[in-house]
Amino acid sequence: HAVELFPGSNTTFSGSVSGFAMTFDFTPTGNGALRITATSLVLAVTMDMPQAVTANFCRIYYPLVVASEYGNAMPPVGTNSVAAGSNLTCTVTNPVYLLSGGKTQAVCYGWTGGGSVPANGLGTNTGSFLFTNASSLTWNWQTNVSLTVAGTGYGSVNATSGWYRLDTNLSLFATPGLDFYAFQQWQGDVAPVNQYDNPLSLALDRTRAVTGVFA
Repeated sequence: HAVELFPGSNTTFSGSVSGFAMTFDFTPTGNGALRITATSLVLAVTMDMPQAVTANFCRIYYPLVVASEYGNAMPPVGTNSVAAGSNLTCTVTNPVYLLSGGKTQAVCYGWTGGGSVPANGLGTNTGSFLFTNASSLTWNWQTNVSLTVAGTGYGSVNATSGWYRLDTNLSLFATPGLDFYAFQQWQGDVAPVNQYDNPLSLALDRTRAVTGVFA
């Protein structure tokens, strides 16, 4: 709006921030001296001629750096420019990633955050949060290996086939199913020195298949 001022007088114009917008400059058309401070956003003008002053505003953007060893992350891996004041939700869209021809798998189990991102959490969805400053997000993965367990003859093994976290230690116990039957040995991915152990201590440092033999 227009105001009338005495010639030669000094006046100031100030800007105010609304929400997450920022005043970044004033544009005078005369000989005013441009002066802006981070706290007051003030322009000092000497009225030695007619002046038109425009305050310019823009949205603040901050970087969000996303890291993930596997999978597809949203926002994507790398540095993303995100508007301050945004309500943001971060996800991994394929949390299970097969490796080594399907013999092992990587599973996303949670995240570590910095800045506006929640500091840590479990799962593949951070939930909605308010983005206000430079931030980081790292998706965390664990490696699983497969274990196949079987029994031949009349007997059973206490473990079940499936995926287990790498370097899990299991104790396998073979139990005969009928009288006059006994456990004979383990076959498969078992060291010869341990093939007659019952229970069997098994370290899942790789994919393994183990069979309990009864006779």
